[in-house]
Amino acid sequence: MTTARNSHLIALGAAILIAAHSLPVHADSKFPNVDQTTQKARDDTRKQILESELATEKKAADDAVKAVLAAQQSKQPATVVSDLQQSAESHGKNVEALKKELASISSSPTAPTPATSTPYKVPARLVHASLDTSRPTPYWDVYHRAQPISSAGADNASRPTNPPATAQTN
Repeated sequence: MTTARNSHLIALGAAILIAAHSLPVHADSKFPNVDQTTQKARDDTRKQILESELATEKKAADDAVKAVLAAQQSKQPATVVSDLQQSAESHGKNVEALKKELASISSSPTAPTPATSTPYKVPARLVHASLDTSRPTPYWDVYHRAQPISSAGADNASRPTNPPATAQTN
């Protein structure tokens, strides 16, 4: 039964492989093919859209900066001011991104270049500086890592712990 099942799976795999090779591939053909006037019209429309978005985003950035200043002068709570500052920073980043996109359009009018990625800063993970290496590790910690020092020492004394594993010789 297993040989019949294996031969059926092999036949199915071969059929899938043959079907995949018979599908049309557009990499060698002229797909999609757009004449230069149509592409130029599309590029011009794209540039106009980006310019209008840039103008809108600049206005929003200016309004956000004014709102931050007004909130600071009227002594709004710190959370309100920080939210407004984040909004202003977001609008500023959008303006810079739109300027970069417009510059890439102007630099290569025929073909768009792939966008270069900017490094993204990942927030660091907080590490507790106070670790106690003299305490035994809990039974569930198979790596026997140092344990954080807690303020409730009596609470930790009631937990079952295993001492670190030692090599035993026979």
